[in-house]
Amino acid sequence: MLMLVLILNFYFVERIIENVKYTNINYAYNLFLLIKGVSKSFDKDFHEYLEETLDKIRNDEKNADLYVSKFVSLSYGYKIEKIDKIKFDSLQDFEKKRLNEPIDYFIYKNVFSMTLEKIVYIRVNNIVYIIDFTLPLDELKVFVDSIRRLQNLDFIKSFGIYSNDMQPILGTIDQISDEQRKIFEKVVKTGKIVEEKNKSNVTIYAMFDEEDKHEKFGPIFVVMNLDFSIVYNQAYKYGYLFFIVLIMFGIYIRFVSVKFSKQITFPFSKIIGNMKNFLDSRIYEQVDLQNSKIDELNDLFYSYNKMVEQTSSDIESQKVLIKEVEEAYVHFATKLSEVAEIYDEQTGNHIERVGILSAFLALKLNLSKDFIKRIRIYAPLHDIGKIKIPRKILMKKSKLTDQEWELIKTHTIYGAELIGDKPHLKIARNIALYHHENYDGSGYPKGLKGNDIPIEAAIVKICDVYDALRSKRPYKDEMSHKEALKVIVQGDMKTNPKHFNPEVLKVFIENEKIIGELWDKVYRGINK
Repeated sequence: MLMLVLILNFYFVERIIENVKYTNINYAYNLFLLIKGVSKSFDKDFHEYLEETLDKIRNDEKNADLYVSKFVSLSYGYKIEKIDKIKFDSLQDFEKKRLNEPIDYFIYKNVFSMTLEKIVYIRVNNIVYIIDFTLPLDELKVFVDSIRRLQNLDFIKSFGIYSNDMQPILGTIDQISDEQRKIFEKVVKTGKIVEEKNKSNVTIYAMFDEEDKHEKFGPIFVVMNLDFSIVYNQAYKYGYLFFIVLIMFGIYIRFVSVKFSKQITFPFSKIIGNMKNFLDSRIYEQVDLQNSKIDELNDLFYSYNKMVEQTSSDIESQKVLIKEVEEAYVHFATKLSEVAEIYDEQTGNHIERVGILSAFLALKLNLSKDFIKRIRIYAPLHDIGKIKIPRKILMKKSKLTDQEWELIKTHTIYGAELIGDKPHLKIARNIALYHHENYDGSGYPKGLKGNDIPIEAAIVKICDVYDALRSKRPYKDEMSHKEALKVIVQGDMKTNPKHFNPEVLKVFIENEKIIGELWDKVYRGINK
């Protein structure tokens, strides 16, 4: 009879334990969702700009390097740990499967040591760019301290949450043992929760991750040690009496565990819903969660509110900073253009007209709005290197000597040096360095050929030639629109239509009347 009572006792004990385990696994999963939500709070602008970058590459594949560099440079506060450019065929099979399209991307994301890591893969046909971004999540620190206090909840002896490389993210267990690593390998292989029982202790090993078409977050590993000694001790100590009490206690504990689960699940659900709204709208509304009877949860929710307030503030600060940086570049470009105008009065108006005509051609070539804006700003810098050429050579009316001509040609290199190699100024640098390259490879300074010449330089080249033909210089008279167009289309002693990008030349010819009218309008406006 005693044996039967004990068996029944332990049956009820096991039912109690199952309820508590379910509640704590649910709690661990909600923590995973919160960590994922925190990481996504910095993602909206990042993803929008990444999608925009892919659209630009689809329309202009040959300038993929430029667009990827620009994406990296506008990284919204992230630190660039590493950048690689490799062949698609050298990827592992699981990586290839996530990059199905010729132009595609995928992001592996995880959290480790209070830091968010994103490894971004950008595929452009047979080339893959791999950029490793990291971002310290200082907002998590107070939040984590509150989570650690959850160890005080009933039955939780210790817990730990780990990144995909088994490094601790948060919890009360700093490091996991080699034996625990082997158990997690089993979890990864089976995709199932593993439990280890040692007398009254139950250790739960779980893995959580989420994946969609373009992103995988995790895996996050959780180990939770639950201590049920109080329940087992009572079962041994009181025997029959405990059987009766246990029935009542079982009913009570089921009620309590369901209520306890709701006390955890409902506020977590409310937080997660609030976080989704925040990610969509970037507007944070304070959440009233200070109604839990569990003090540790109240601390956690208070920390969540403070964390999201700080995150929202950081995002706004980043937006302001990015806008200020872009405005500084525009100011820089404008001032350099003014320097060129002051230095060389004969070509000062020329650089402004080239900027306007280049933006018009970029528009007709269906390039992005951002590209059009930048070529308008930076095209006037194409001759900035001439400030390092002696003015008497620039203003010389007679034919240049071979030595003088070689010196003139160096203005492209000087221009690139003046502008520098910052990613934000790559379009400006390409224009200054390559606007005298010819499509047939006969240009200077590098002798580039075909599509190796950046599209921005190819656009500025034809506008530069057209404006030079129509302008009066110390060594030549001006031409009419019709005469200049004939030289561009048919060629002369210096100009050959093979010098121009065929697509750019085609669009130029298709819009030649508008270009002529635009040039006249700008010329009259500037020279009133």
